[in-house]
Amino acid sequence: MRFLCFHGEGTNSKFVEGCMPMPMWPDIREAADADDGFFGYFTSGASYTTAARQLDAYLAAEGPFDGVLAFSMGAAFVSTYIANAYMYHDRAGHEYAGEHQQRPEAARAFKCAVFLSPVGGVFAEAAPGGQGDEGWLLDADVDGEVIPIPTANIWGSNDRLCNAEAVSRLCASGVREVYVHEGVHEVPGARMPDAVKASVRVIRRVVATASRQ
Repeated sequence: MRFLCFHGEGTNSKFVEGCMPMPMWPDIREAADADDGFFGYFTSGASYTTAARQLDAYLAAEGPFDGVLAFSMGAAFVSTYIANAYMYHDRAGHEYAGEHQQRPEAARAFKCAVFLSPVGGVFAEAAPGGQGDEGWLLDADVDGEVIPIPTANIWGSNDRLCNAEAVSRLCASGVREVYVHEGVHEVPGARMPDAVKASVRVIRRVVATASRQ
């Protein structure tokens, strides 16, 4: 499978790099050059819309990708992006008009997703003439399971930054895998071998589910 990867806030990557300059994330000071550029994806509803249209163009040019793997702000961005690719109604049940019904097919091309410690949650992109420019934060109890593809949801039990459980509840329960390790706001690494193995098992199950669909 071909995966697209997204970094977290205030970092950089050789994958899909955010276009919004941000301060360097404090936890990477020992590993990063302070003279490098550090980026994120969005800070508001309006900047999210800009980032989403840029991702539309990237997927149209470089896709398709079978899956997506994303950490922290990257996970918040791409989970929001996927949710909005499938949502066409507001909370009052009114159908969105215009561009929300004309999203490129690439926006719905991901077969599965791996969300690592998403921050901030998933929000609905505001419809033209809808509930304001900023949209609204989605709540599974109100909005239901809005991400229909298979997902792996992985986060640390001691993470005080992420909103991963709320994001996971927005994912379709029948094809959702959840693993909570004992770490903080991080991707399990060499110091957490058991968590690495468990995370890999969860991701493999999600990939297998996606491959069968």
